Amino acid sequence: MAAADLPGAAAGLVVGAVTATGAVGWSVLTDTPPGWPTVLLAQPAAWTIPLAFTTMAVVSRLSRPPDWAEHAVLRLHSP
Repeated sequence: MAAADLPGAAAGLVVGAVTATGAVGWSVLTDTPPGWPTVLLAQPAAWTIPLAFTTMAVVSRLSRPPDWAEHAVLRLHSP
């Protein structure tokens, strides 16, 4: 399966990778004040995973399923 067949998964992967890498890079390269912003930038999983999952769910809901999906589901569930 190509990434074009799975737009929600691809979008979630891109959003998660970019935000997590950006947050860690930002915390390493800049001097952030102590407190919650520093913690959230140094350990970004607390907010990047829910963001990536939400992106995946929204894009999956809004995108049209591939042409083969209905046939595959029907084939799997028929006797």
